[in-house]
Order: sequence, then structure tokens, then C-alpha cells
Amino acid sequence: GCFDRAQIHVALSERYFADPALVVGEIQRFLGLSTVVPPKLTPRGRAGYEPVPDAMRLQLQEIFAPDVRRLTELLGENPGWW
Repeated sequence: GCFDRAQIHVALSERYFADPALVVGEIQRFLGLSTVVPPKLTPRGRAGYEPVPDAMRLQLQEIFAPDVRRLTELLGENPGWW
């Protein structure tokens, strides 16, 4: 690849929505910045979606299982989408 793994930081939106201050701090530290949490740090842009039917969810899980396994290996944690 073009970039060393140490040069890439992935912030999962699920973690950000659960604890925005923590994730913003992680990103700032990764970038070598002082940790400063904005006073009104509120996640925006959350969209509401209709639930995926169970049969379709199972089919999608099967299709994307190899990709999710690879992403889990790269991130060192399961993204938790399934």
C-alpha cells in the first residue's frame, strides 16, 4: 500500500455517536494535537432508517462476511454492524 498502517486512523461512527468526546480526543492524539473537546460536541446527521427485513439481513451478512472479517482484522476490532 501507499501508507503505513501507523499513518491511518479509522474512527467508527458507532463509537463516535456513543461517546463523541472520547473519539474526538483519540483523533486529536493521533494527529499529535492537544486534546481539546468543544463544549457543544453533539453528533449531527443521524438518519433514521427502516429496519431491514430479517431474510435480507441474513443474505447481506452472508455476502459481506468475508469483507467484515477482513475489516475486523485490519481494525483490530469488530465494527459491530452485524
